[in-house]
Amino acid sequence: MEKKYAKASFVDIVKYSFGGIGSNLAFLLVMSYLTFFYTDIFGIDSI
Repeated sequence: MEKKYAKASFVDIVKYSFGGIGSNLAFLLVMSYLTFFYTDIFGIDSI
């Protein structure tokens, strides 16, 4: 009893990746602000 799976098309891969792009964009914005906040406002030295 062997299952065969269909290969995902390029369009399906692109549509699936939009969720990852959205979450990574939010993460990037937060981390960029925290870097600015920690170094310039909070006063922690960057190494």
